[in-house]
Amino acid sequence: MSYSLNIVDGDLDLSSTTMGICTGLNKLTQDLGLWMREQYGIDRFHPDYGSTADSYIGDVISELAQHELLVEANRVLSIYQQIQLLAVQKNPGKFTLDELLNSVEDVTCSLSYDTVYIKVDFTTASGLVGSTSAGVTI
Repeated sequence: MSYSLNIVDGDLDLSSTTMGICTGLNKLTQDLGLWMREQYGIDRFHPDYGSTADSYIGDVISELAQHELLVEANRVLSIYQQIQLLAVQKNPGKFTLDELLNSVEDVTCSLSYDTVYIKVDFTTASGLVGSTSAGVTI
């Protein structure tokens, strides 16, 4: 089983005397949301990590921009899944089926004033259904 530090409202979860840990479906949901929000290329050890969604800040929210953001979301999800597959092949015991991205069911884009929300519905390898969303203020 792998785990991550739990993030609440963009900060580490310090609600108890220890830092919060998330695993399974919660970890996968958090990871996907972070990948969608993080600036592309910011991690020198993982150059494909992150999204180019922030490059749309200041642009007009058009149908083309929405389509490009959907394409970008699918690129991010594909790379995330490839990295997971490589990690599982190297160390299969490290993961539970609840934290492995099996399939992406739907990726949608919606508008709310000056923010574009990208919502991803997915299924884990254990069959659990999850969802995550990321907002980009344009």
